[in-house]
Amino acid sequence: MRHSQRQRIAGIITTVICALILWRILDRMLVVMWVRVPWWGFIIMIALLFMVIDHVVSRVLR
Repeated sequence: MRHSQRQRIAGIITTVICALILWRILDRMLVVMWVRVPWWGFIIMIALLFMVIDHVVSRVLR
């Protein structure tokens, strides 16, 4: 596979995984509200989760 194709596939896989995780988090958040986590903390957690998933997917496709 060419390098650009691998990058596209990795990007698609990362996006799908992050979307599924976000869907599950938001689905659960309707039942249990995170009172202790401010909005910027939630954004930081999402960004860190995205970076970890991106790293793992790029390692698997390497």
